[in-house]
Amino acid sequence: MKTTPWLFASLTSLVVSAYAQITPPGTTGTSLTPLAGRADGNPLAVLAAADPTWQVGRRGQDFAVFQKVTTAPDVTGAVQAQTNSFTLLENGLHYLENGEWKPSQDLIKSSPDRAVARHGPNKAMFSSDLNAPAVFDIPTSDGQRLRGGVRAIQLTDLASGKSVVLAVVRGSAPGELLPPNQLVFRDGFDELRVDVLYVWKHNSFSHFDHFRWGDYSYTSLDPVEI
Repeated sequence: MKTTPWLFASLTSLVVSAYAQITPPGTTGTSLTPLAGRADGNPLAVLAAADPTWQVGRRGQDFAVFQKVTTAPDVTGAVQAQTNSFTLLENGLHYLENGEWKPSQDLIKSSPDRAVARHGPNKAMFSSDLNAPAVFDIPTSDGQRLRGGVRAIQLTDLASGKSVVLAVVRGSAPGELLPPNQLVFRDGFDELRVDVLYVWKHNSFSHFDHFRWGDYSYTSLDPVEI
């Protein structure tokens, strides 16, 4: 797994993670499919579908209060109404738009020169090419800003501290939108066959480096020293 400096940025209500995956010999590793889940990624719709008698009474960025009124006779036979409630807690559950709290969605949409995620408290803009000053630009709801990308893949010997650059980003590596919430840059590096995948969710942001077995000889590396 390659961890880049921007992973240590302090963000409110946003989880950032990075992963690397190596496809072993004998497999093609040429396809990347969208991760499983609801198209909008918001649990509000799941709860409403499970029992539509529950209604949201109050909501904010990270919570929703569900309420349901039930009636039952008391010991005298008179019908009494009772309000039941529970609170759903989740980072980035809603986003504020025109003074109204709206359910967040795990959704990236394309535009002429970029891809944009607007339906969450933390917005995101993605460049159309991996070789860009900032592949992702994320202004957060608490006034912070996270910008970055990947420039090279390097291997570091933790014992000696020595590093070697294995591959750098190609001169041009166009992005491809994988609906609803993923962006992939295929074969983004010289010398190594690596696909870079960004996954945007209303409460997290992930970077995957998918290594596809190619011409580079991984077997020449000593797993004990690396």
